[in-house]
Amino acid sequence: MRDIINDSDKLDILIKIFINLKGLAIALIKNNKLKDINQLRIFITDFSSRLMFFDFIDIKAGKERTDYKIRNRDI
Repeated sequence: MRDIINDSDKLDILIKIFINLKGLAIALIKNNKLKDINQLRIFITDFSSRLMFFDFIDIKAGKERTDYKIRNRDI
């Protein structure tokens, strides 16, 4: 970004991550990447509070729910 935009250090970065928290936790625990769901919750809380526009959004299960959230969010 520094090569193409002046003052790129002043840009805000917006990150919205749509997940099925329970489903992701189950998959990570099954693959020995997490001990329990609380580890994922701690990571998500820390990530989301790091910068103003960093957010995890738990959309529960279902592909349609993800599509709906992405299409209908005013971000």
